[in-house]
Amino acid sequence: MTWKPTPGMTPKQIEKELNRQVTLFEEQVKCSTTHDGNIRLKEFTDLFLKDYAYPHPKGQDRL
Repeated sequence: MTWKPTPGMTPKQIEKELNRQVTLFEEQVKCSTTHDGNIRLKEFTDLFLKDYAYPHPKGQDRL
């Protein structure tokens, strides 16, 4: 991931936005949403099975 400050931003604005970008990136990584939203059905199915279906076999509480 790359982020470049907008020309004219103050050092305080840069620091604030950089911290925001770091937080957003960390959330994307935790949620495995680092892709741009453009995903093929096969890839989505593989992710779903790995992250949701297999860790929660039928009959177990998924919450």
